[in-house]
Amino acid sequence: MELDGFQRIAGCDCALQRLYVRPGARRGGAGSALMATVISSARELSRTQLEIWSDKRFAEAHKLYERFGAVLVGDRICHDPDKSPEWGLFITL
Repeated sequence: MELDGFQRIAGCDCALQRLYVRPGARRGGAGSALMATVISSARELSRTQLEIWSDKRFAEAHKLYERFGAVLVGDRICHDPDKSPEWGLFITL
């Protein structure tokens, strides 16, 4: 589905574009706090499904997303200069 000029997974009406936590701050709850804020903000805006594309190398990030209910639904090669392989996930809000 196309939404606001972007192809979206399964009709998702919002997307998490980037979420990075400095290595020294990982495993201390920063990522979970950020995800909780993203989800809360999306719900306040009456969004229903959150789309996430994530580099396949970021296994710890994928575990974080899964703790918030993310489901793996596909993969792609990113259109960046590195042509990185990515997982596509979504969270029902």
